[in-house]
Amino acid sequence: MTPKEVWLLGSIQRYLKDKGYDIVITARNYDKNIELLKLRGFNFNPIGEHGGGTLEGKLKASTERILELTNFILSLSSKPDVCISLCSVEASRVAFGLGIPHICFDDAPHATAVNKLVIPLSKFIISPKCVPKNKFFKFGAQAEDIIQFDGIDEVAWVTDFKPDDSILNELDLKKERRLIILRPKESQAAYLLNKSKNQNLAVRIIKFILEKFKDSQIVVFTRYPSQFKLLNDEFKDQIIIPSKAIDGPNLISFSDLVISGGATMEREAALLGIPAISYFPLTLDIEIFLKEREFPIWHLKNFEEVLKLIEKILKEPEKYKKNTRSLLKKLENPKLILENLLKKMGINP
Repeated sequence: MTPKEVWLLGSIQRYLKDKGYDIVITARNYDKNIELLKLRGFNFNPIGEHGGGTLEGKLKASTERILELTNFILSLSSKPDVCISLCSVEASRVAFGLGIPHICFDDAPHATAVNKLVIPLSKFIISPKCVPKNKFFKFGAQAEDIIQFDGIDEVAWVTDFKPDDSILNELDLKKERRLIILRPKESQAAYLLNKSKNQNLAVRIIKFILEKFKDSQIVVFTRYPSQFKLLNDEFKDQIIIPSKAIDGPNLISFSDLVISGGATMEREAALLGIPAISYFPLTLDIEIFLKEREFPIWHLKNFEEVLKLIEKILKEPEKYKKNTRSLLKKLENPKLILENLLKKMGINP
């Protein structure tokens, strides 16, 4: 599990549980997701670790987790009717090997290595309609097995929560001061191992903001210990790096700007009406979709343009925020798509 999986599959778990389904959650230890599961009150089974930033490490960790996950499934009182994951290599392999249909949530056809391993073993793929079906064909997907919806994964949980400003006190943040959230680039994903050469962009962004807007509060959600050490050594108490899991969407709802080298947090921000800037190295269909639907999101590959837009937004943050309630109502929720699919498969509570 990644933090996105905690939010997506956690939201699905609660929805299906309310409908009468019996759900079992497994999770690997990665990027505070275990803490996040505890924070959100889920019962779960920790299985496996993340393999780090090398192909060798990924292979070894995945192999070990497949064995552990197999033993766990075999220890259950009855075999599950279905396995649902966010494109999990281990979940799909174990499900296939044990004769359990696997449903894969997948909005990332650019994740070539993962898709090559997961899609051929999946019964169905649930994907946003803005991601063309043919992008999955090269991995072995059949058109009839791809279930699409007019929305994005993040709709599943962004529409669930209610803002709670106690999170500001938790991090000692002041409402009257600018609040910027930064999520550094992913560097250990297989699809970025040869593309994430410049790891100091977050440092440059922080220095730029502190120079231009000295009273700013910058909260940084680091991904790895190396990122934490780099930024903590460089800025110390000039920035806030949460030491424990934080309710990200809640904090985002009180922010003025989200800057992300990834994807999930900027999409959450855009759906919540908070201006979001992405400097992710790849062009993604979902960002184009959100921009066309008039959510406040910008994807820029030129770093100087990123800095210019940061300055422009932070000069007048309220000007760039947007009430997105009516826009959200037009988007389909993937939880409902999954529920309908389960019924068609004859899997009922």
